[in-house]
Amino acid sequence: MRAGLGHLTVCAHCDGLLAPLAAGAPVKPLMLRAFSKDGALTALALALPAWVAIMHTPLAALLYAAALAGYYLATIDHVARGQAGLPEPPGSALDVASMVGKALRGLVVVAVGGLPFVLWSVLGGSDAGSPVGGLGPTLALHVIGFLWLPAAVLSLVLTGSALAAVSPLTWAAVIRRAPGAYGRFCGLFFISTLGAVMITAGAGFFLAPIPYLGPLLVVALANLLFTSQAALFGGFLTREALVHRAA
Repeated sequence: MRAGLGHLTVCAHCDGLLAPLAAGAPVKPLMLRAFSKDGALTALALALPAWVAIMHTPLAALLYAAALAGYYLATIDHVARGQAGLPEPPGSALDVASMVGKALRGLVVVAVGGLPFVLWSVLGGSDAGSPVGGLGPTLALHVIGFLWLPAAVLSLVLTGSALAAVSPLTWAAVIRRAPGAYGRFCGLFFISTLGAVMITAGAGFFLAPIPYLGPLLVVALANLLFTSQAALFGGFLTREALVHRAA
């Protein structure tokens, strides 16, 4: 909004003034934040449902996805607001309710953002005779996914509403608000996701054969990497002045 001879930045959601931001935290410390004692213990705890799903029942996979998605969003919010370290475990019933809410909203993002990849798989994936088996359709769906998912994540983080994560109108508003920042966010999302997948796949080659504990260690490593990505995203949102910092 205009103020005298200058302008003030107003939050698009609460109409409050955004305070001036200090320089964002360096990227390297943000990426290493998850690689701590607390981060490792949390990654192992989050991996347990996935390990149960692999060893016993696929139903536990839903619990794992919800827990990881909730912690992922909590980490973005925690870092973006200038808090040190990683989010602490719930200490009260109110904290538990808040984490459950984040988990459910996270599942919405996973469902919506991953829809192009699910569609690609359902329609035949890389099969030459499938509607998406050709190089063109395959690349198109994957590009859409990597543009779509960041929009859903940003919409949810900036509004706190699960409805925003499924609303193309909200995605468009978020992108229109800062198109340059969104483009950089998509690039960061793509590079960090590719790096996490490659590292996990490489580590899985050595860890997965370990009886019983191998899958647990692989999933825990993936959790560490994606928590690191969430911290990186939180720092990015702060540097781009897209969120309030904590006073």
